[in-house]
This record gives sequence, structure tokens and C-alpha cells, in this order.
Amino acid sequence: MSATQPGRRIVMPVDSSSNCHRAFNWFLKYCYRENDFIIFIHVLQPKYTHGNAVIALDNLINIPVQDGSVSVDDGQRVEAKFRKLAEQAGVNYTIEILADSSIAEAILRLASEHGANLIIVGSRGVGAVRRATLGSVSHHLLTHASVPVLVVPPAASNRPSTSA
Repeated sequence: MSATQPGRRIVMPVDSSSNCHRAFNWFLKYCYRENDFIIFIHVLQPKYTHGNAVIALDNLINIPVQDGSVSVDDGQRVEAKFRKLAEQAGVNYTIEILADSSIAEAILRLASEHGANLIIVGSRGVGAVRRATLGSVSHHLLTHASVPVLVVPPAASNRPSTSA
């Protein structure tokens, strides 16, 4: 790809888990191209939602938070962590923090708005029972995204047991 061509726009959902960190490192090692632009997304899940809201990082401290309805501190920690990782790696990026009751739908909406070419997500490695009863963000992305989805599995030591 020449320097004048725009790079890929890659959406990468992030949270404080080691799985997201692993997905970012995997991306750097196996997938990264010089002109790539990463759109990190962190979704805050309020207990009660009245529609979808995009929250600018600068305005996070102005959000009325009662009864722990939104983990603003967690959002700020995640933002700081991935900002540092991206800057150390020399990756072009932006970070968006959204409040939404559906993590998967927020990711899909953001991917569409940004014209993403790819979504990279770290898998939590939940077991079959939990996935069947609660659903899975990565499964929802795989079955509903209009762009390719790359799911980075958890480290072997963090995978759920497959024995009965």
C-alpha cells in the first residue's frame, strides 16, 4: 500500500480485560499495516438507558452518575491504557467512549459510522452454557457485522474447560 492511499479503518472494542490487551498485541504482531487507523471503542453500560448517547471523553466528568449507573472511572482507565499502548506502538488511533445498553450494537453502529474495514475483538472464552443463556458480544458481531470480524481467542491458560 502506498503512503498516499488511505489505510484500513479498524474498530477494536476495549475494556479493562487482559483479552483486549491480548487482541491489540495480536493485531500489532500479525495484522498491522503502516497506514492502519484504529478506532478503539469502550462501551459504558448504564443500568437505565433512555436512547443511545455518545459521550465525549472531555465531558465524562459532567455525566450525572447515581448508584453506580455508569462506570466513568473505568472508562477513563481504559482510555488511558490504550492511548499509552497505541502511542508506544506508533499506531494512528482515536478512542470513543459510548454509553449504550448493548455493547455489540454500539460496536456495529460505530463500525458503520466510521466506514470500518475490519472489527478485531478479544474473546473472553465464555463457556457454552453462559454463551447460550447470556449471548456473546463476539458471536453477535460475527453474525451481524457487514465487515469481517477477527476474534482473538484468550490465552490457552484462560480458556474454559471443555470437559463435562
